[in-house]
Amino acid sequence: MSLPDKSSEIRIWIGFGQVIPEKMLRLRVNPHGVVSGDVLIHFPSDLTFMGVKDAARFRRQVMRSCTDLRRGKESDVCTATFKHVPDWQSLRDKLVALGITTLPNESVLPEPELLVLDGVAMVVELRDRTSYRAYQYSNRLSRSEPEAVAAAEIIRIVGEVFNEVNGT
Repeated sequence: MSLPDKSSEIRIWIGFGQVIPEKMLRLRVNPHGVVSGDVLIHFPSDLTFMGVKDAARFRRQVMRSCTDLRRGKESDVCTATFKHVPDWQSLRDKLVALGITTLPNESVLPEPELLVLDGVAMVVELRDRTSYRAYQYSNRLSRSEPEAVAAAEIIRIVGEVFNEVNGT
């Protein structure tokens, strides 16, 4: 779906691997410059691998954290509710000051001395009416470049938002 003129969206995914549910922070700027946000909770539709009781418990827990469950063929998603709703404008300003809209993809940085195959990853998607860009950072604590330090701070701040989700 395309965005209206003078609108933009930032999506920040953190986690990956064997993480269920996954959370994604979405920040939107409307044509009048007003910032809004939400956190989407994403998990597999088929939870049979958990067993009947654990799957039922998991679904009850997720539903305490969100509204408007949308079921899909492979995954379900809902919008999180908050203990304290973030100040979306202030949050976006902090992230922009850290370079969230200008950071390069981690692949352009020098190879790290220590190769870590497990850990936290962040994918950022940026879009407006005419453009789309995505980049990622993994295992940010194994790197010391300014870009990786900024990515680590972005992950920390977004983690604080995720901690304000009800039921977590």
